[in-house]
Amino acid sequence: MMNKKMVAALGGLAVAGAVLAGGWWLASPLFLSQQVDEALPPAPSPTVVERQVEGELKPDASATQLPDKPDKTAANQDESSTSESASEEWSGAFVDGDERHQASGQVFVVLGNDGKRYLRFEGLHVTNGPDLYVYLKQEGMETSDGIKLDKLKGNLGNQNYELPADLDLGSHSVVVIWCKAFDVDFGTALLKKGGA
Repeated sequence: MMNKKMVAALGGLAVAGAVLAGGWWLASPLFLSQQVDEALPPAPSPTVVERQVEGELKPDASATQLPDKPDKTAANQDESSTSESASEEWSGAFVDGDERHQASGQVFVVLGNDGKRYLRFEGLHVTNGPDLYVYLKQEGMETSDGIKLDKLKGNLGNQNYELPADLDLGSHSVVVIWCKAFDVDFGTALLKKGGA
């Protein structure tokens, strides 16, 4: 049977361990960086039209087509439609969250060959911190009320985040790197159609 001093010592060690672990979780991002260098999502490849030659289907080099772009002249085309194409070139640039939380780098929306849209960070350099996430929100909205894409993969480099299929970039056009633990925006970028 353990005496009271032994129980108190073990309890003290457990508390000290928890405090040290919590301190490491909070402080380590201040002096550690995480570099990420993801490749671009593979782009859609051209569609090859096959033609019948002597009973066999063969690629017709003269009929190679690029994937169809949305018809911009279609009647009643809604500018804020959720079917925006990545070919509409949404992009922006990161700015600092505040004087202590700095961010720079470019943001693009790209279309992968899987038909999904991705948010692409290039040359990202953001102050590191604990519990960082990538969000999309409307202008003037609290970040916590926005759309969570994923945990930030690293505070430096190039990275991709899949966008929800039904996302309307016309309304959720603010990209935020947000510290959930302290409710602090570390950096923001306003996506604009046609470039930053």
